[in-house]
Amino acid sequence: TGKPMSDTVQLLKLGDACVFEAEGLDAQGLQNFVCGRLDGTVEPLTYKDIAAADGSVHNAAVFQLQAQATWTRLQAYKTLLEQSGIDMLEGPMHTETRAAYLDAEAERILNQQEMARMEGRAIRYGAVVQLLHVSSGSYLSTSRQAAAGGNLVTLDREAGEAGYWRVMPRLRVHNEGSKVRTGDPLLLVALEAQHCLALSGRSLISIDPAQATDSTNTGFRLRLYRSIAEEVVGVLAGGKACTLFHKEIDAFIVADAASGVRMLAGTTGPDAPVNAIWQLLHDEEPGRYSGGVCQWGGRFRLRHAATGCYLAVRASMEIALVHATESLDDLELTLFKFVPQYPMAGQILTSHFLRVVHVGTSAFLHAEARGGEGGSYI
Repeated sequence: TGKPMSDTVQLLKLGDACVFEAEGLDAQGLQNFVCGRLDGTVEPLTYKDIAAADGSVHNAAVFQLQAQATWTRLQAYKTLLEQSGIDMLEGPMHTETRAAYLDAEAERILNQQEMARMEGRAIRYGAVVQLLHVSSGSYLSTSRQAAAGGNLVTLDREAGEAGYWRVMPRLRVHNEGSKVRTGDPLLLVALEAQHCLALSGRSLISIDPAQATDSTNTGFRLRLYRSIAEEVVGVLAGGKACTLFHKEIDAFIVADAASGVRMLAGTTGPDAPVNAIWQLLHDEEPGRYSGGVCQWGGRFRLRHAATGCYLAVRASMEIALVHATESLDDLELTLFKFVPQYPMAGQILTSHFLRVVHVGTSAFLHAEARGGEGGSYI
């Protein structure tokens, strides 16, 4: 069918990427996603909020489930930095802290190896996990900053033990030791202070369960975004970055706010220009997202990574970049499908040659080479 697999019976496993949701809907009847930013802040946002800010749920709200790791050397390094008054950025090269930094890095490598070994194991209620925010590379963690009756929750690349969360059932039908399924209502308890993760207003906090009020939401859901089994090199998947390279004229489809969509001569590989990078997204109803493997016959959207806008074809056959909010208002405007060069079914690989068809107009994207300063056009 080309649609992502149903998550109704999926078990969550270590290494899986999940969309992080607050349980229940807001006053407008919309789902709040737990969203992280590159500056380390965490906040609840609806898909409309994210679109208005040129963002993507695929970037903001996706976390990877990782096994509990040992961060003894990292904690010793952070303590040394605090005692000596040395900034985290200076630590790796400072004579007083370099040895401790190298010890912490060696510990990090060992942890990565151990977490890779644990990938694919089912997560059970009562287990301790780490939640890695995929786009920032930082961990969901408790902080010492007081907020709304608890402590503010942030993203921290060097979280250490502050990033340990115990997965607990919120409903009596689930027991400690039973396997966690995607979409289960659950509680996340910070291991350090035994405080629950909670949504309070527009902030995420960790709070003593005894201090929780009716306005404090401690229920969350982790919905499978991409299984660890789907992390295969060379296979297209929802949320992944890609380039669209026209082989005959040796040019990329690129875009920018000033010039719109055009072709730019170049070579494939690491030399691809930044404005040639697109994020491939499955066609889904707003509020539900998947990073599953892309199949022939599926329908997709192409989000321009640099601008946050979407590739679109208007009824006049004009190729354009449109803001995410315009795409939400007219979903067919930005909807495409891929047609293989030769008949085939199954997964789409990065090595496949394909044609790009706009669903609403049934028109193929077409590029030709022009001589002189005009270059190529699409």
